[in-house]
Amino acid sequence: MKLLNYSFATAMRLPLRLLAYVLPVMVLLSSCDSTDGDPLDQTEPFENNGTVNIELVPNKNNYSVAPGQKVILSLKITKATGGNRPQKLRLYETSTVGTKENEAFEKIDLKNTDEQTKTIEYTAPNTNGTTYLYFEVDESGDKYKTTYVTITVGGTEAYAQWDNITLGAQADATASRFASASGIIYTSCDLANGTSADGTTAEGNLKYVDIVYRILPKAAPVTPTLMSNPEATSDTYGFSTSATCEGTTFSTKGGRDSYFAAAPVGTDFASADATVLNGLSVSTSSAKSISVVKGGTYAFLNSDGQKGLIYVNDIPSVPNNGTGTITISVKVLR
Repeated sequence: MKLLNYSFATAMRLPLRLLAYVLPVMVLLSSCDSTDGDPLDQTEPFENNGTVNIELVPNKNNYSVAPGQKVILSLKITKATGGNRPQKLRLYETSTVGTKENEAFEKIDLKNTDEQTKTIEYTAPNTNGTTYLYFEVDESGDKYKTTYVTITVGGTEAYAQWDNITLGAQADATASRFASASGIIYTSCDLANGTSADGTTAEGNLKYVDIVYRILPKAAPVTPTLMSNPEATSDTYGFSTSATCEGTTFSTKGGRDSYFAAAPVGTDFASADATVLNGLSVSTSSAKSISVVKGGTYAFLNSDGQKGLIYVNDIPSVPNNGTGTITISVKVLR
């Protein structure tokens, strides 16, 4: 190591035979002592210079989940007055607030509309810890808007609970479709596929819906009914199976099945825990619709295969013109 103290001039006075060994060693040791070090961390800060308004729905930005658990997340995106429409959605996983690290998905095409709700399924990491999941909405002209949720892996959130959810019947102005996994109420236009700014298909949220409110039949006497979306859009009832969104008509047919059954006598919604939910007698052989009454409690199996309970808080009225609302509370296993 003393060779590092020799000057180049001193080295040149050494015998040539020794010099042949000294110079390469000096170069090697000098390069090892470089202050350049490893490349700097290449994570980028998020830009937040866009004009669109973005909002997490429901307004929940912290999730406690088990390793590998699926989380359903939704973002409401609204064009600002005089601003740009959204074009793409990107999602990033990061361990440091405010920086890009890993892109969690391929970019997602958004509908070329003034307002939309976009839902995604995110699978949490398999190891305990905290991950920040960033939503980045791209506009035209290199404009971006971001928000994020905190995912804490290692938690024990056994079931989700959504209270006082109001749904409208088939002819009511209130949205009629609900996703129990996320707590989101969808309009028909949220449900349907659309077209992105570059002409590709932008996927809607049909697959997330598992509870739909309808009044059966369409004339007196009428019965408040909860059903799956495939049932609600089947030919059996003659309900609308399309939505016209900003001048374009899209289909709202199909989706994934959900199933319903009466809850056991004496089931108390307020005190029901994960053990009670797991023990409910509802399966894929159960009905895809069920007539309901105010104060009633009902079991269901959602489109992810998870069991849950529905409590009917209120049915203010049941007119025979297909209008009216229902208010429910829901518990469902994660």
